[in-house]
Amino acid sequence: MHAYQLRPVDIAENDIPKVEEYEVYHYLTNMGTKKSTISEDYPSWITKHNADILSEPVADIINSILSESIFSSLWKRAEVIPVPKLKIPSLCKDFRPKCLLFYLKRG
Repeated sequence: MHAYQLRPVDIAENDIPKVEEYEVYHYLTNMGTKKSTISEDYPSWITKHNADILSEPVADIINSILSESIFSSLWKRAEVIPVPKLKIPSLCKDFRPKCLLFYLKRG
């Protein structure tokens, strides 16, 4: 797994935004579970039903990303699937891209 260094920004350490556990809990419990995610992802209902357990570590991960300016390549992945615009597509322009993301990236 690779990590990407984000562009440095001149922000004092006490000015870096901090994501609170309750904010992550609210986000996780209000996310929909019907949308598709990438094939390697786990079922989205697992996150929603375990938000009380996951909200603290997810908040820690997000805060680490913000404070260290390092973003994992895992969170940058997506699957792009061609979806036909017509009943019988014959050209590339007859498709539109559908982007599937990891569950936590959606929102």
